[in-house]
Amino acid sequence: MLVTGVPEFREVAWRACTILGNQTVLAPLYTIHPGETFETLFPLIPADKEVTIVLIFMRGVLLYGVIAPDGTVYPNEAPPAGFGQLVEDLPTTRIFKLTLPSDHPERYSGTWHVRVRHDGYYLSYNRKNDSFTHEKSSKPINYAIAVSAGSNLRMFAYVAPQPIYVGDPIQLNVTLVEEGAPVHGTSIDVTPTYPNGSMANIVTLKDDGNHHDGAENDGDYGGVFTQTTQSGGYSFAYHAYGQSARGRGVCT
Repeated sequence: MLVTGVPEFREVAWRACTILGNQTVLAPLYTIHPGETFETLFPLIPADKEVTIVLIFMRGVLLYGVIAPDGTVYPNEAPPAGFGQLVEDLPTTRIFKLTLPSDHPERYSGTWHVRVRHDGYYLSYNRKNDSFTHEKSSKPINYAIAVSAGSNLRMFAYVAPQPIYVGDPIQLNVTLVEEGAPVHGTSIDVTPTYPNGSMANIVTLKDDGNHHDGAENDGDYGGVFTQTTQSGGYSFAYHAYGQSARGRGVCT
């Protein structure tokens, strides 16, 4: 359940995203009732090298677990070889960071789960004793979760820097690399937004050497946006779909 209209929920989401430097790949908000267990799914790909999960609760802290594709549950007292974990327990926040064995992507690639359970109790922080105590509760608890994956896959987007006037075309480019190697053969779509907030037609970028994109198959994709019919600021959202340099799926 994703809730965006409640002010305090928006505040919790903002706090969760701020901790991650606004680099989130997932940031839903939940209301969980006693007896319920919620799971949030997120993918990790071979290019990922670490993942950070932030849970922020409106009142009290609930139990959580991070489940790997092979069933391993984190935080773990003895993480598997090659994995490193950092856990921070704050009064209303849980931060979990996991470094991944990037030389063995088969050990972490796939769908992960963040599981939160409300069993009728929550952890309440006692400032005087600087400790947590179990408190019974029959009320629902609101929380936000933000997930950020640090990846070796990099997409750099560029827009023509020269002044643009109404009616002039805008050159769009993307460089896609993984661990320093160019990623070619990928589909790059750009969704332009007009100054008035409406969407323009999608522009597909090419890596064929004919769209001001350098040489063919060099990882530099180019295209032109020609629908500059309004004055003001345009925004462009870039999306990549296809195969990475390692031959695994890309969606960014």
